[in-house]
Amino acid sequence: MYTVVLVIQQCMLLIGIHSLPIINLTHFLDRGIGANSLSGEPSSTARIMTVAMLCLLRIYEYQLKHKPTITEIYKLAKYPVIGYIWSILTMGSGTGFVALGLLLLYFLQVKYVWTALFIFCIGSIVIPYIDFVPLQRAYDTFLATLTMDKDVIIGTDGSAASRITPLVNTITNLNLLNWHTWFGYGVDYVNNKGGYMARITGGYIGLIGEYGLISFIVMQIAAFKCFIRNFFSIETLLWIFLFAATFANVAYVWGAMMLMTATKYFTTQKIQQQ
Repeated sequence: MYTVVLVIQQCMLLIGIHSLPIINLTHFLDRGIGANSLSGEPSSTARIMTVAMLCLLRIYEYQLKHKPTITEIYKLAKYPVIGYIWSILTMGSGTGFVALGLLLLYFLQVKYVWTALFIFCIGSIVIPYIDFVPLQRAYDTFLATLTMDKDVIIGTDGSAASRITPLVNTITNLNLLNWHTWFGYGVDYVNNKGGYMARITGGYIGLIGEYGLISFIVMQIAAFKCFIRNFFSIETLLWIFLFAATFANVAYVWGAMMLMTATKYFTTQKIQQQ
């Protein structure tokens, strides 16, 4: 459904219609044929579609009793795969390329490590010469993130910074000897310091600044209990890098958690029955 709506929106953009609320085309992104599909923005669509694709992979994994290869999943779910790839590549979201990269790690096997490294090196050389804004945004943001300097990240992509700098702050600035680190400063502490920019420059993942590290730890226990298979999994990577390991009060976040929870529940039930 996400892909169908996205394609309809893209057709409207091609003929010059930039606003059509009946199909959720409510704002023009000026990113070619990039559009938001059923979500508020393309990055939200990228997240929920990537989680849905991972859940599909997990279901086939338990049906086949082994991880499906790229060839197998294409044969089993041809149209969902084509729809996902088209959506990620054309929706105009840098987050989409990050999500796709994380999802592709599912297919990585030890015997393909050197091949993957070779492709990564070639990609690092070729990508800077590809004139495609979302891809360039993802690439530039990745390089900026490697510096672990929030000023560099903000200067590179202010939108991506809102999701990356809280993680950087948590890694580099969290003071475990501070009482407030464990118990927080209270509701809207970061917002009251300066709104959006304060959240970027001084926020932490999981709203640690507001509610404290103890609350964050309890949140992670609930997350891993409900919908994450184990720590070393694709679910963990998506949870950290796409959702900032936070129960945000946003529809797509809870939708993604519901998908992963249902998938984990039913696949676990099948294992127990076997």
